Amino acid sequence: MGSTPTALTRGDKKRIQRAAHSLKGSAEIFGASRVVAAARRIELAGKHGKVDEASEMMPELRKQVSLLQSAPAAAAQLRMP
Repeated sequence: MGSTPTALTRGDKKRIQRAAHSLKGSAEIFGASRVVAAARRIELAGKHGKVDEASEMMPELRKQVSLLQSAPAAAAQLRMP
C-alpha cells in the first residue's frame, strides 16, 4: 500500500491520489478487482480533497490487500495432498 497511509496522516491530497492511483494500477495487472475498486475510491477522495473520507476507506483497502496477499498460500494448500 506504499505511501497511502503516510499521505493520509499528513493530509496530503495529491500524494493520497498518486499513491492510490499507483496501487490501483498495480492491482489491475493482477486482476484484483476489489483492491482496484477500493484504491479507486481513495484516489477519487484524494482528488476531491476529502482526506477524512479517504481515511475512512483505508480499512477496506487494507482488508482487500491482505486477502490478495494471502491468496497464493491458500491456493497452495488446496493443492497439497
